Amino acid sequence: MITNVETEPTGLRGLLKKYPAISYVIVGLLIATAAYFLLWGNAESKQQAYYTTDGGATFFAYNVIAPPFSYGGKEADGAVVVKDAAGKLNVAYVYRYPTDVLPAAQEAMKKGHPSPTDIEVKLPGGSEWKRRKPTDMTKVRSQADFERLGKINADFDAIKAVKGAIVSPE
Repeated sequence: MITNVETEPTGLRGLLKKYPAISYVIVGLLIATAAYFLLWGNAESKQQAYYTTDGGATFFAYNVIAPPFSYGGKEADGAVVVKDAAGKLNVAYVYRYPTDVLPAAQEAMKKGHPSPTDIEVKLPGGSEWKRRKPTDMTKVRSQADFERLGKINADFDAIKAVKGAIVSPE
């Protein structure tokens, strides 16, 4: 004769049945972890920079991404924006990563690091891109820096006309 003998579950199931509060703690921790990653886990992707789709005539703020990229059906390039003494914002120069270094630049930005690769720059409204080291351009913080850069790079003498300090989106 066969009889049904019920046994207590063992392992994790038995532990959770014996102590149901553990289940509530585990579920609560999972919910809290999910909420954290949804709200704050991607904080660096919320940083913004200026970009342009018309060669620097206008600019807009957007999440940090290595330019060029597609935005509204157009190619967007980076825009370095300065504020003049009157408070007006102007594009000092436009930049992008050359196609041969774009993947490395994108990977560096995903990790929150500045890209160590070359960039291409041009004046607003200009048509000719010039390849430069990013360190040449990141040192530009004032009119004197623009003048020094203009002396080093004679083809960029026009950049001396831009006065003001570099600004970032709020």
